[in-house]
Amino acid sequence: MRIHQSLPQAKHSLHTPSISICKNIAYSNRTRTVMDIYIPGQQAAPSQCSHKKGTWQNLPDSANRSMSDSAAAHSGNSDSDSAKEQFPVALFCHGGVWATGSKWHYAPMASQLAKAGILTCVIQYSLYPDALAPQMVDELSQALTWTFLNISKHGGNPNQVSLLGHSAGGQMCAMALLHRAKALSKRTKLERRSNGHQQELAPAQDRMPARFIGIAGVYDIETHYQYEFGRGVAELSTMKRAMGGRHKFQSQSPALILNAACGRKATMQVPDQAQGGMVEIKPGSRVWQGRLASLGRAVQSKLPGFMMAPSTSTADESQPMAASQASAATTPPAQAKPSSSTLVPPSASFPPQLRTSSLQPQQPASSQPEQQPSPSVRHQASSSSQQEDVAAGTAAGMAASAARAAAAKDEEVHMSLEEAGMLPPVTLMSSTADIIVPWQQSEEFYQVLQECKLPVKHHVYDNIPHAGFVVDWSDKDTATQGSAQQPQKYQPDLIEALRACG
Repeated sequence: MRIHQSLPQAKHSLHTPSISICKNIAYSNRTRTVMDIYIPGQQAAPSQCSHKKGTWQNLPDSANRSMSDSAAAHSGNSDSDSAKEQFPVALFCHGGVWATGSKWHYAPMASQLAKAGILTCVIQYSLYPDALAPQMVDELSQALTWTFLNISKHGGNPNQVSLLGHSAGGQMCAMALLHRAKALSKRTKLERRSNGHQQELAPAQDRMPARFIGIAGVYDIETHYQYEFGRGVAELSTMKRAMGGRHKFQSQSPALILNAACGRKATMQVPDQAQGGMVEIKPGSRVWQGRLASLGRAVQSKLPGFMMAPSTSTADESQPMAASQASAATTPPAQAKPSSSTLVPPSASFPPQLRTSSLQPQQPASSQPEQQPSPSVRHQASSSSQQEDVAAGTAAGMAASAARAAAAKDEEVHMSLEEAGMLPPVTLMSSTADIIVPWQQSEEFYQVLQECKLPVKHHVYDNIPHAGFVVDWSDKDTATQGSAQQPQKYQPDLIEALRACG
């Protein structure tokens, strides 16, 4: 809050600060649909902050098209309000279990990104119980459209917009892009039929960002529900209610939607708890969900080693990644762990034990091995939504359950590989220290995107808590003596990805 309040309003400041801010810019006509824009190294003109609350209005498609075309021609723009320098843009969607969060919470991160030369937009959106997840996704898409149409007036490059989402915001971003991919694919087909070639620039409501960066995101709702069930918080969390019930999980899970698009061919290598060695598991399967539920129980009971144990390797952290991976590959699975603040991009050469060891929690030497849940227990966890309405086996309850299932099926997003191919490059970030959304969930999404032949990277860190990705951005220049910390490795990695997205 201190940082958010201390920044000069762009239209009121009389000098050129390192960054300035335009607050409460309306991107839609709902109460919470506003954003703050952090502008790097320049003084914004008063007209740049003129999109005040209540002035937003829908534009016809023709207006969207003309404004989008105008924004794309930024290099030749002679408008006096246009910035001389155009910055790469980050549009950030926060998390908060689809029920909490305000834009000022992320002022430290946005300020540091702006100081690095990245124009940063932090949005708010309607929250549960005032809205369900599909409305939030729609509002996020409206914010992206607004950014394409207007960000050049604030000094941003509309052709270099990256979409960032943390936690629940990652799910929302991915869903918004899936809907855009379907619309863009349909429009492309129609234009090819009518014009014989693809239009150079799609209307703003269909355009894709230069890159999607998902940070500790939730991409498979059912699997995350099973993980929270293992932790004993599934019903305390607002996730199920914000989705509209468990029968809606499939239609709101980007990983499952894309997995269906690629023919459900994606697999993950995980430890075989019975026979030893490795076994292939399909994302979204009951077995995979059971593994995450087991991990959730391990987290809840604070078993030693529910995350990877510290590495005993003495390899220099400055060594090239190949050398670091080679060293880790010789370490027993129970001890393998990425070196501190070192990127570990999963790939064909990514050691399986680094990617999967935390699926099999270590047991204390003096304790008995954890008993695996019986099939009946696993089934009980996966069918609780049916029990909600089929209580006592009433005909009315069964009819209500069937009606909900039919309605959910109608709402499912069905994608083809061609439609999925419209998605932008993806960068995923996760951490082995994250007990809120474990890194295996990003790995699942990574494997599905790879199977769809989409450009994707997954950066796994070992010391970042869940919220740390977006709140641990203190300005070391203002830190008190003795408390200044070196920037976390993910911070320069994120900045590099944002700068390189054009």
